[in-house]
Amino acid sequence: MNTATHTETSARTCTPSATCQVARPRADIYEGKTEFVLILDTPGVATDDVHVELDRSELTVVAVRWLGPAVEGKERPSRSYRRSFVLPDTVDAERISAALDKGVLTLTLPKRADASVRTIRVTPQ
Repeated sequence: MNTATHTETSARTCTPSATCQVARPRADIYEGKTEFVLILDTPGVATDDVHVELDRSELTVVAVRWLGPAVEGKERPSRSYRRSFVLPDTVDAERISAALDKGVLTLTLPKRADASVRTIRVTPQ
């Protein structure tokens, strides 16, 4: 499991070429009462090659499936995944967590306690 709010950039890089493809991972976003959940497909990526960065309200996910240097006859290139999301003000940035399981990256984005909806009772005058 990889739990991190802010991380450094990967030492492994993948720029578009015949030996490395860059892709935008598919994502699902769910909103519950106390949190948002962001799920991204990152098949073949190791936990150490997933990096999540938060810059103000922009959350960026970068993941690299590293299959080694190019060799003759190699049909499966390395792949880099990159996707950014603008988060609402209601997210508690200090409590964001990330977990990678079998190629599925799940980010939990808790809502701030003061961001919850409350009902205000109306009384007659």
